[in-house]
Amino acid sequence: MVRFRVLGPLEVDSPQGQIELGPRRRERLLLGVLLLEAGHPVPQARLLDLLWDEGELPRRPIRTLQSHISRLRACLDPARDGRFGIRILTAGNGFTAQVDPRSVDALVFQRLTGEAGELRDPVQRARSLREALDLWRGPVLSDVASDRIRDRIASGLEELRWTATELLYQAEIAAGHHEACLPGLTDAVKLAPLRENLVALLMQALFLCGRQAEALELYRSVRHQLVEELGIEPGDGLQRIHHQILSGQLARPPTPLHNLPSSTRHFSGRTETLAILDGLIAPAAIIGVAGGGGTGKTTLVLHWAQQQYDRFPDGQIYLDLHGYGVSRPLRPYPALVALLSALGVARREIPPGTDAAATMYRQLVADRDVLVILDNARDAAQVRPLLPGTGRAVTLITSRDSLRGLSIRESAQLIRLDAFTEAEAAQLLGVMAGEDRLAGQQRHAREVARLCANLPLALSIAGARLQSEPGLSLEDFAEELKSLTGLTALAQQDADTDLRHVFGWSYRVLSPQAAQAFRLISILPGNDISLSAAASVLGVQPPQARLILHELESGHLAARDSAGRYLMHDLTRAYAVERCESIDSIADRGDALTRLMRYYLSSATQAARLLNPHRNRLAHQLTPEEATGITDHESAMGWVAAEHAAMIEAIDHPESPPEYVSHLALALDDYFERGAHWRDWIDTCRAGAVAAQRAGNGPAEAAARRSLARALVHHGEPTAARAEYQAALRLFAEHGDLLSQGHTYLGLARVSEVDGDLPAAIAMAGKALQTYDGLGRETGKASALNTIGWFYAQLGELDRAVAYCEQALVLHTRTGEQRAEAYTWNSLGYIHTQRGDYARAVLAYGCAQQLFAVLGYALFEAQNLVLIGDVQTQAGAPDQARQAYEAALSIFQRVSPADAEAVRAKLA
Repeated sequence: MVRFRVLGPLEVDSPQGQIELGPRRRERLLLGVLLLEAGHPVPQARLLDLLWDEGELPRRPIRTLQSHISRLRACLDPARDGRFGIRILTAGNGFTAQVDPRSVDALVFQRLTGEAGELRDPVQRARSLREALDLWRGPVLSDVASDRIRDRIASGLEELRWTATELLYQAEIAAGHHEACLPGLTDAVKLAPLRENLVALLMQALFLCGRQAEALELYRSVRHQLVEELGIEPGDGLQRIHHQILSGQLARPPTPLHNLPSSTRHFSGRTETLAILDGLIAPAAIIGVAGGGGTGKTTLVLHWAQQQYDRFPDGQIYLDLHGYGVSRPLRPYPALVALLSALGVARREIPPGTDAAATMYRQLVADRDVLVILDNARDAAQVRPLLPGTGRAVTLITSRDSLRGLSIRESAQLIRLDAFTEAEAAQLLGVMAGEDRLAGQQRHAREVARLCANLPLALSIAGARLQSEPGLSLEDFAEELKSLTGLTALAQQDADTDLRHVFGWSYRVLSPQAAQAFRLISILPGNDISLSAAASVLGVQPPQARLILHELESGHLAARDSAGRYLMHDLTRAYAVERCESIDSIADRGDALTRLMRYYLSSATQAARLLNPHRNRLAHQLTPEEATGITDHESAMGWVAAEHAAMIEAIDHPESPPEYVSHLALALDDYFERGAHWRDWIDTCRAGAVAAQRAGNGPAEAAARRSLARALVHHGEPTAARAEYQAALRLFAEHGDLLSQGHTYLGLARVSEVDGDLPAAIAMAGKALQTYDGLGRETGKASALNTIGWFYAQLGELDRAVAYCEQALVLHTRTGEQRAEAYTWNSLGYIHTQRGDYARAVLAYGCAQQLFAVLGYALFEAQNLVLIGDVQTQAGAPDQARQAYEAALSIFQRVSPADAEAVRAKLA
């Protein structure tokens, strides 16, 4: 990738070295201004004002400016196609630079600084900010811009630099690195002695290092300078730090990572169990809390964790494993994704595969004093891949299973949790309803507790009912409970009473809308639901849905997690399902599920179009309404990542409408490929093919089978892939879909390549090329040409190979299909390497790497960096090779730790 550097002297670096821009200062300044405003038109009048001082304008300023633009184009974009990373375009009465935002250091700096603000973990936040600040090599455009011009074009950037510096040291202190950050923080204050935020941070760091006298002396010095030079006193923030140091009230920063759900305000009892937990904490400890449904396991561990804030200075992480309930338990890989996301790892940086993700997770928590709560585990087997291993992290697990396997193999300490004692049950009712309300009604309180089987979940719901009805006496309440007879125990062997009674108390006081929401949401696939999805199911706008769901929260019939998704306790959900099946018709239930699937399909289709604008549209594809809120690549990836698990549940649900299942499965394939979710891709496509067959939709079945074949190739199952491609080909032929037949021929060619039969692969790719050519489809034709070129390269026929690939490149440039273009550049890189033309090979691999970076294919970006390093090594350029390997290593460490080892070996 060509790199444009404006944070310091202006430089343009290519994989082959620095590009010489010529001696003209104004020309270089012009490029710098356009890069700072990349993607936005800069009017000619502003450019003239910046390039020439008053009275210095040339006789024909516009023509002179256009001459500068022409020379820049000739230097950086001679073919006017942007293949070297930049296009300078005329935009109205001005000019604009089109570049990959990742190639301009100022834009990268702004992005990293913005992303850092979203990271909750101060360790990750500091790392991102340090990476951003390391991009600076001096003042903006220091070799071409005067101070006057710099103030006009980059004052915001310079201020953001200082803000990022402040945020960096704030994060370092929050992470407990106050001693390590002292030298850098001291230097920063010397450069900006009157930036009070920096001074306050240095005072805080000095104090935390036990250097209180130095912190106070710093304050006196800065105050004297402010009074003498500016005639003002220090601001409130600096004065507050000074006062806190003097009084000894300056506290350590808050816990950096804390995604625990809110614990109940009405916790009581369990004194002995809390004491046992206190005594079991040790580095790398594994603690299991086992007990029946409704015994308050989650409430207990969350309450205990909230009290252990200081014992885990590096944070506390919570994850619901959904071990028990109507949906399937959370599988290891999605669970690891959730844990890594909680640690601040961006979703696109999480490596594919359970083993690689587990390795990254263990590395991240190895040296941290962190508490990990794995709630609602199905059994020991579900938990094992999620254990941090050695180190200081403590893992706390809750389950209805005994977890004895963890005790035997992992030396876990186990705690058994049963129902409350009578005293504890009465205490909880008193806490929730008020002790004065229980006065004189102890006998009735005990009866209410008995009818609740002394179960904390049931008692909490009973307490909520008493809270909501201040006039309801405990005697009347107990009599009401006794009258609710004739029901059986609900999904729980160790309960002595009917929990339906308990849930019924809260259900009967819901508004009609909330009661309907309670019933309908319970029958939907997935363990939780977003606000937007719930609104679609209920047929209302999100603000109204929020009010309805809040009513369920208030009645303890639903809860909201830290991501804002709504969920029910599995016992509550089982009750709601029974209510739904007895009240709502089959048609009403089906309509609710259809509305959910319509929402998922509409949004997933919109996301797919943004992720791959060149994707095919099925001949008989449903036409969902446009999804709102998904407007660009970032929001598309974010939405699919958030709804990923829920959509898989929906696809697997036996009652989901088959016509929606097949199309939803197809809408997700680009996301699955981009994130290397091979197993999810295979499973959903198989479900999609079956659903399409049930619906009698041949084109959809064919498309699902072709997508399945692609996933199987990625997963290393070429035999199964061939069978699916052949089945798809027969279906496409039956329905006269020539374009999809061309795609399938290309897929079969790649299977032949995997099987080692290159002549057969070339023949099959030739059939694809002939099909695309006959249809006039340039995008497909370009892919076929590149594929044939690649096959010839494998056979050593390099002249034929390069001819095919260069034809493909011309078409890719015309159609704008960047992913396929990246593959073609990769092919050319291989061909030029085999020819010994290392300069062209580096350029080609660099173009491929740049495009993969733009598209978000981090794994492919890193692989091409390794190839660049290999070529530079062969060319006798060890410094450039090391630079490429180091860049690849930084990516592999995030996305594929297994590949990182091979790169480390190259750097050794």
